[in-house]
Amino acid sequence: GYGFEITRQAVANSASGAASFADRIGYPVVLKALSPSLRRRFELGAVKLDLPNAASVRRAYGEVVANVEREAPTTRLDGVVVAEMIAPGFEIRCGLRRIEEAPHADGPSWVIFAQATGPGATPEPVACATPLRPEDALCAAELVLSRLPTHARRRAADPQAETLAVALLRLQQMVDALADRLVSVDLEPLRLLASDEESGESRDAVVLDASIRQLPHLEGL
Repeated sequence: GYGFEITRQAVANSASGAASFADRIGYPVVLKALSPSLRRRFELGAVKLDLPNAASVRRAYGEVVANVEREAPTTRLDGVVVAEMIAPGFEIRCGLRRIEEAPHADGPSWVIFAQATGPGATPEPVACATPLRPEDALCAAELVLSRLPTHARRRAADPQAETLAVALLRLQQMVDALADRLVSVDLEPLRLLASDEESGESRDAVVLDASIRQLPHLEGL
């Protein structure tokens, strides 16, 4: 609803269902266990990457379910997500946080942040108070990308600061529209993709995982 691209995906509840979804999504795909209480999915063997065909998807589905049952037996498994495998790129952690009402303030405010991740990246996040203006978003994006390893932006096809700036401004749009309810948003990670003219791929950034928190509908819940 706010312009963020996400992976094409579906939730399967059987090995044959997972393979059927993968055929429609296109290979390679990723399988991920779906559960609100499951943490450290990679360590538990609840994620399988780069699956090239239907046979590998069926096999991986059984392995994911078996690993969760063995390593986290009390976890409620809601299914297994089948998602497209996104091309390599630069991963950015970004989002926003609600700052509770301060003395003499008219109400709560929000901070939008972004942070380069991965080997060689400088770990400090860049944070901006809202409202975030386009020129501020571009400056913040330049600063974040400058903290990637030096070789990361050496080619013309590498992601541009404008791509990340647009993502930060979309977070501002969420604040503008949902200020009464919004508590936090985490896009972790947002993968910035290199341009690929040959494939005709128009996406320049894709959210691989996200978490949104909001205030309860009814007071006291």
